[in-house]
Amino acid sequence: FQQADLGGCDFYAGSLAGASLVGANLQQANLQAANLQSANLQGADLQQADLRDADLQQADLQGTCLIGARYNAATQWPAGFAAELVRGIAAQ
Repeated sequence: FQQADLGGCDFYAGSLAGASLVGANLQQANLQAANLQSANLQGADLQQADLRDADLQQADLQGTCLIGARYNAATQWPAGFAAELVRGIAAQ
């Protein structure tokens, strides 16, 4: 999936664990409740993606654009990742 155009795709509760999504376009993708554990998302564009309840533990988010992405308290981020610095939308 490197450099793939997956903008707007529906991956609800799907598994992309370990996937290589380097540079992929995931703008407005539905990743709600998706398993993205250990996925390589370096340089991926997740603007306005839905990350509520998603599992991003051990994912590589280096250079990933998360502007406007939706997430919630159940979104699981990689260890040490400062979710409060994401310019996304924290859902209640």
